[in-house]
Amino acid sequence: MWFDVLGGDGPGEERLNICFENAKTIASYIKSRYDRSRFGKIGNEIGYFVKVKDYNANISENLYLLPGDLDLDICSSIIDHIAMAPERKAREKSRTFLSDIIGVFGEVSSLRTLQSPKLLAIFWSTVGPRN
Repeated sequence: MWFDVLGGDGPGEERLNICFENAKTIASYIKSRYDRSRFGKIGNEIGYFVKVKDYNANISENLYLLPGDLDLDICSSIIDHIAMAPERKAREKSRTFLSDIIGVFGEVSSLRTLQSPKLLAIFWSTVGPRN
């Protein structure tokens, strides 16, 4: 199952729902960026990553997750809509949403000591639990 990293069937499903409820998903980021800053970073990108150890004690300290979300289908339409804006390079800028959030994680990770490297896992699944 795609939520195994959060604790598997049952507990992982509940923990993933906590991510949804707290807007800690890739779709939450895209929707927030659309609302606040369509053509630039919003300043709190790193806040969308969750430390997996906080959800699953059996996981390493250095694993962070940008959880997937069923709303990714909607978000692809949002990004396509932004690409058609009457602004110079709108299409190009609309395609930076994902690279911006991943880049911020990389920047923060590079500031950490080499003895404690940070890992990144991204789930793109659009199927799974959601109440």
